[in-house]
Amino acid sequence: MKSDGTDTQLSDNDISLILAAFSVAQVIFSPFNSMIKNWLGTKNTIVIGLVLVMISTGGLGAIEVIKNGNQFRYIALGLRFIQGAGDIMLQITCYGVICQLFTDDIMKYIGYIEISVGVGGGIGPFIGG
Repeated sequence: MKSDGTDTQLSDNDISLILAAFSVAQVIFSPFNSMIKNWLGTKNTIVIGLVLVMISTGGLGAIEVIKNGNQFRYIALGLRFIQGAGDIMLQITCYGVICQLFTDDIMKYIGYIEISVGVGGGIGPFIGG
């Protein structure tokens, strides 16, 4: 990195921390998801989780305009953390809804969600570029 902090090159450690922030947020927010769901309601928890994921993903897509290396690093870390928090709000709440609505065929519908996530994660990057 240049002494003025204008180089956005990330070290291997920086990249690892940014990627790990997603999982750290999931570990932190997962135990509190039921409290969040009870406080906000199921629908609001899903909507807020989706909005958090959308905003943070959009922010990560637009982050290339930041030229200061330190700002780039910390904003990416924060956005990735927010993305993980929103994702866990979506995942756990959606699984809970499936378990409540489809008591007879829980595993079938959980399987549908898992297949959808797998297919979306597999072909989404190719479609999105």
